[in-house]
Amino acid sequence: MAAGIQCWGDHGLFQIDGSTPMLSLKDKGSGTTGGLFSMSNADYVNFSLGSVPYSPGDLIALQCYGAPIALSGKNLDGSAQVMALGANVSFNWWRYCRHIPSGTNVGMEIYDGSGSLIYDTGRPILQVVQEIGGSGDFALPGGRAYAVLTQRTYSRKEKDVRDNGTGFAWIHVDAYHGFIQSTASGFHAVNELFAGGFVSVVGRMDQQGIDFNTYTLGGNQDNLFTVIDVTNT
Repeated sequence: MAAGIQCWGDHGLFQIDGSTPMLSLKDKGSGTTGGLFSMSNADYVNFSLGSVPYSPGDLIALQCYGAPIALSGKNLDGSAQVMALGANVSFNWWRYCRHIPSGTNVGMEIYDGSGSLIYDTGRPILQVVQEIGGSGDFALPGGRAYAVLTQRTYSRKEKDVRDNGTGFAWIHVDAYHGFIQSTASGFHAVNELFAGGFVSVVGRMDQQGIDFNTYTLGGNQDNLFTVIDVTNT
């Protein structure tokens, strides 16, 4: 650009310039998941569901110390679905989007070349710390508060039809998902079996005690999260 403002970070990248729309805090809040989800005829389930407000274009960051948690999709009402390993799990959330004018009358305002407001200092900016991938423990500098944006979560479903020793064929499903939990030193990510069991009877088998027709669904791509700093937001 021929004129305008350019702010560089210590990492050598633009923090703010006069042409790129900024991502800033839209709103924030907290929520609690419900009781353990009930699956008809399932042998075991250990997850609960909650929700976060969502509009197209929003980036949602989560923070949960009580249990592993995941952003798992959208509900029928358009809100984002949160899944937790355990019942009645409390969590915090932040929503970021293309900057919305804050309406404050003090501080800095930045306009692009067409005269559109792309940032003002009345809203906290999205502060990216680093990316973390896979599973395990991830340490971060102390003295700050962090949340994670989900880029990709591990997901796998295994389905097979088996006898189960009764002479009748049953469909058995195991579902795995990537979860992340805040810790005192950073985050812990885990790929966890969260639901499964014999879910339905499909008819009589000629050969008892034999498993057959096993399917594994999902790309087996591992977790990828973006850590952001939410201190004082």
